[in-house]
Amino acid sequence: MHGAWQLAPLVGAVVLVLATSGCTGDDGTATAPVPTTSASVTPSRAPSPTPTVVPTATAPALADGSDPDVGMFFTALPDVTGDEARAAETLMRFEVEFWRSMTTGAVSSALDDVASADVVQIVRNQVEGNKDRKITTSGSASDAFVDVNSGTKTVVIDVCNTMDDAVFTKGTKKTTGPEAGFDPAIVRMEVGETPKGWRVQSYTVRDAC
Repeated sequence: MHGAWQLAPLVGAVVLVLATSGCTGDDGTATAPVPTTSASVTPSRAPSPTPTVVPTATAPALADGSDPDVGMFFTALPDVTGDEARAAETLMRFEVEFWRSMTTGAVSSALDDVASADVVQIVRNQVEGNKDRKITTSGSASDAFVDVNSGTKTVVIDVCNTMDDAVFTKGTKKTTGPEAGFDPAIVRMEVGETPKGWRVQSYTVRDAC
């Protein structure tokens, strides 16, 4: 913290006096000395202090929710704050737990904290379907944020889901995501606030991206 500068006052005026002694005129009469004129010096003005610039507080940017250990990554993070940021954070947590469920073959209990019962059931159906077909999943997946729109009750978010680096194994046969027919596609999720917190409330696969 800087202290205030203090300036000493300046002398208001400087008087220059020319002293002369009396002298006599030609007739012997004493002549009065001629008075001199005072010269005033205008006092200097103290410089105005430079105002302190206070930086404006900004909301922190949306944190990347990618989890390399699980194999779920996010790109093109949106510049959002408030409810839209909370919805995007919830979506990323959901997608991490969805992919964790796929790669471990067991529905993650953490899904209950980020998704509605109906959406958790979508994940369960996928995991159990793979198990019935004796298919295991490995590798990674990624979501690129495409659009974020706030509605009256929910935030609608579109992501481009890509599974190019996913691997599906059945017996001794390994198949990549594209070979299995998983081309990049838009996934639309509606995310809303509930009494228990933010939850993904719908999950719909849409057109190619």
